[in-house]
Amino acid sequence: MNESYTADQRSYSSLRELDFRPAYYSDDSNLLKEFYVPALSASTTYDRVAGFFSSNTLAIAARGISRFIENGGRIRLVTSVVLSESDQQAIKAALQRREREVLEEIENLEEELKRHHIRALGWMLKKDLLALKIAVIPNGIEHRKSGIMLTPRPSVGRLTF
Repeated sequence: MNESYTADQRSYSSLRELDFRPAYYSDDSNLLKEFYVPALSASTTYDRVAGFFSSNTLAIAARGISRFIENGGRIRLVTSVVLSESDQQAIKAALQRREREVLEEIENLEEELKRHHIRALGWMLKKDLLALKIAVIPNGIEHRKSGIMLTPRPSVGRLTF
């Protein structure tokens, strides 16, 4: 595990060193570039509740996710039952074959996440880098969004949103 983390071209050893704004809104911010990539790049834990999840997110946030995994990061996600058929199949396959080798190691993580996000979803489940829970809400779907990111030393950096 690295002692400092790189977000874009800068290196940070904790979330506290990142210059976050008090609030981000999707209509006036590039949330991926300004928030998610730097925060993921400096974190080792990411707990999130989201109404929807798609493995395509791994491709979109590949830079931050790859650095997060290189830091030894682990994601715990709670989402609704609304999943694509391919994501459902990847999750089922990964969970059914968790004890066996189902995917070869990914060498170029960022590029592999971009090109093979469905495979990466299964690989992350298999390696216990992603814990996924499905929220079943009577007469609706889970649509709240919140999360927590931590550094290896939580006293040095913690981000809640």
